[in-house]
Amino acid sequence: RGAQGGYKLAKKSSEITLLDIVVAVDGPLMDPPPCADESSRELQAAWERVADGTETVLKDITIQEIVDKANQSNMYFI
Repeated sequence: RGAQGGYKLAKKSSEITLLDIVVAVDGPLMDPPPCADESSRELQAAWERVADGTETVLKDITIQEIVDKANQSNMYFI
């Protein structure tokens, strides 16, 4: 679209989540390696909970939601 022409979305902004963007840019969110031994299983389980929670939050926020909230804010600069 040219210099500073922006981007054209392939899907509706209401169908694109922050998780979609993070995965497209960085790949999978968190992929803990397999446990080397029994003592590391609890740590791996904790990281899996963190990954699941983060994924849930990012999956719940759409681009349209961000745009709508930005449009609602009345910021004035002097």
